[in-house]
Amino acid sequence: MTPDLANLPGLLNTQTVCELLWGDAKPSTRIRLYNMIKDNHVEAIKMDRKYWVPKTEVKRMLKI
Repeated sequence: MTPDLANLPGLLNTQTVCELLWGDAKPSTRIRLYNMIKDNHVEAIKMDRKYWVPKTEVKRMLKI
């Protein structure tokens, strides 16, 4: 079942992205996401110390 992204904002925090992709936001999934961002597999915007992932990028990763 694909998650409903229609009610989500345009930029998603790492916790939300991890929950959408892997079902939870435990430290190991966050590290996995950070490594994907670092290796340029996931487009993200860094503001201050937080990463924000565009909703379109999440759709691409979910292949919606």
